[in-house]
Amino acid sequence: PAEKLPIVEVTVKLALQQKKYELGVSLMKMYLAEGGKSAEINRLYPQVLSVMGDHAGVVRLLLPVVAADEAAGRITPEATLRMLAGSQLELKDMAGYLAGVQKLRSSTGKAEYWAELISRTTRREGYADERLRIDLYRLRRAVGLTLEAGEVGDWAYRAQQAGLPAEAQKLMDEGFANGVLGKDANAEAARKLRDGVTKSAAQDRAQITEAEASALKAKEGNAAVNLGLALSGAGQHDRALALMTQGMAKGGLRRADDAQLHLAYAQWRAGKIDEAKASFALVKGSDGTADLARLWLVYLNSPARK
Repeated sequence: PAEKLPIVEVTVKLALQQKKYELGVSLMKMYLAEGGKSAEINRLYPQVLSVMGDHAGVVRLLLPVVAADEAAGRITPEATLRMLAGSQLELKDMAGYLAGVQKLRSSTGKAEYWAELISRTTRREGYADERLRIDLYRLRRAVGLTLEAGEVGDWAYRAQQAGLPAEAQKLMDEGFANGVLGKDANAEAARKLRDGVTKSAAQDRAQITEAEASALKAKEGNAAVNLGLALSGAGQHDRALALMTQGMAKGGLRRADDAQLHLAYAQWRAGKIDEAKASFALVKGSDGTADLARLWLVYLNSPARK
């Protein structure tokens, strides 16, 4: 009966103080079934289930809470999302866990959730880690994760090898300017790399008109997409996007999902957020490209980013 609910609430608290968790759970279940509205009881119930190891019970309780918040446009409290994600991880529900971490990252803006989310995503079976390393570095920097000196150097080296010397030069120049590069045992190697990418970037600038004409004459779109990405790294955004769009339209792409991912990245670089979102949503590869695109969408749609 409703008149007994205050007594039940007090009894619940006493049971929990005495660590009589099974009794507490039984009483809380009865309290809520009878229509009890105490916010504290609603908060304590999943916590006690978690302490008891009833992770399936936690998930059953909290999934509807999160769904109701989403439907109402409310941000679910961080503690609630953490508890739900923790129980899903205990149950080895990796899809649910990753979805929970995405919500945590989106709603809180905390870098720690990005580190976890990216780490879990890139460890999936079938993820093309070596080929997508530059794309991963780009995402990590965009979301605010710190890159170590070795990672900055590796990114620049890979960009140089991929025909993106302007991107590599910018990375090296920034690295030396902010003190990330040039101060450790690899300082001399870093200086040589910077000199090399600076020279390559200058050569690219001198040959750009000829390269663009050749790319546009090509039957397939690979050269246009690649050159457009290189121009994006040089800050020539309008020219870059025009080339990449024409390259995509030509077709015959060796890796269509990579090209789509790079187009979306170039659009983001150019500040065309809505276009970038639409392009990221079109990436469908099963080799990690779609995973990275999905993470970009989490970032771009994050309330914490705005």
